[in-house]
Amino acid sequence: RLCNARARALLGMEAAATARAAAGRGAPDTMAARLAGTGLDWSALMAELDGGVPLLERELELGRPQGAPLPVQLTAARLSGAGHEPLGYLFALRDLGEIRSLQRQLRQHERLSALGNLAAGLAHEIRNPLSSIRGYATYLTERLRDDPLGHATGQVLIEETERLNRVLSDLLSLARPRELARAPASLGAVLSRVVAVAAPDAAEKGVRLRLRLPEGGTDAAEVDADRLMQAVLNLVINAIQATDAGGEVEVALARGRGPEQARDCWRISVRDTGCGMSASTTAQIFTPYFSTKAGGTGLGLSIARQIVEQHGGEISAGSLPGRGTTMTILLPDGSGGACRARPAEGAA
Repeated sequence: RLCNARARALLGMEAAATARAAAGRGAPDTMAARLAGTGLDWSALMAELDGGVPLLERELELGRPQGAPLPVQLTAARLSGAGHEPLGYLFALRDLGEIRSLQRQLRQHERLSALGNLAAGLAHEIRNPLSSIRGYATYLTERLRDDPLGHATGQVLIEETERLNRVLSDLLSLARPRELARAPASLGAVLSRVVAVAAPDAAEKGVRLRLRLPEGGTDAAEVDADRLMQAVLNLVINAIQATDAGGEVEVALARGRGPEQARDCWRISVRDTGCGMSASTTAQIFTPYFSTKAGGTGLGLSIARQIVEQHGGEISAGSLPGRGTTMTILLPDGSGGACRARPAEGAA
C-alpha cells in the first residue's frame, strides 16, 4: 500500500513510469505490478510470517526492469493491532550492491597480492635463462642464414622467447603496478593516438574503425596518458579481433555518468558489432588468465581494469551473443574525487 522514495527507486517505478509516458502508454506501473516483476515470492514470505516466524532476515536477488538483479537484504515482520488482529506486513530492503562490489574488489586484491609474490619469484627464475636462450638463438640463427629451414626455426625460437618475455612483463605489471605519472592531458588526443595505432590492424581485417569526440569545450583530465592509452588500446584490439570483416568498432568520448554514479565523469566507450559474449563469460573477463582467444594470455583486460582503477575510475562490459560488446570506462573529470558507484541512500 505504501512505499518510500528509496523503495520506488529500487523497484524501478519512476523509470517504468517515465518509459511508459514517453511511449504514450498511459498510466504508470502500479506498485503491485512492480512487486510482481521482482522475482520474489511475496506470498511465501507472508506465509512464513503467518506461521509464527517473528522476523524474517535473508539475502535475495531483486529483479529490476533494467539491468542485472540487485542483491538486497530483506527484513520482514507481521504487523498486529492492539488486540493482536493482523494489520499487514512490513518489508525493509537494504541495497547490498556496493557491499558486493567492495567484496569483489577485496577478493581481487587478495588474488593480486598472492600473484605478486609468485611473479617476483618467476621474474628471477625465468628471465635470466630466457635472456641466455634468446642470445644463443640469435647467434645460431645468424650462423644458419644460408640454411632456410634452420634459419626459419631460429626465428620462431626468437619470437617465442620474446612472447614469453612479454607475458612475464604483463604478469609483473599486473602484480606490481607502477605509480601513475599524472599530468593534464587531452582525452581526445589520447583516443586519437589509440585509433592511429590500431588502424592498421582494423584495415587488415576489413573492420571500420571510427572515433567520435565531443564538439567544443575542453576534454582535459589529470591522467597518465601513456598508461590510459595502454588500457584503451587493449579494449580496441580486443574489439577488432572479435569483429568480422565489414563490421565496425567505434571509440567514443562523452560526458556522463553510469546509473550508480554520484557525479559526472568522462565516459570512454569502445563499441563493436562483433560476436558478443554470454553473461557467464562477461562476468569473468576481468579475471587474470581468463581468455576466450586461442593463444591469449588473459591479462590484457585485467591490466586495463587496474589502470582505470588507479585513475579512480571504473570499467564495465555490456554484451549480448551475436549483438556485439560495449566496454565503458568512467574517469574523474578533474574536479576532485573518484568516479565510483554512489553509496546506498538508506533502506527501503
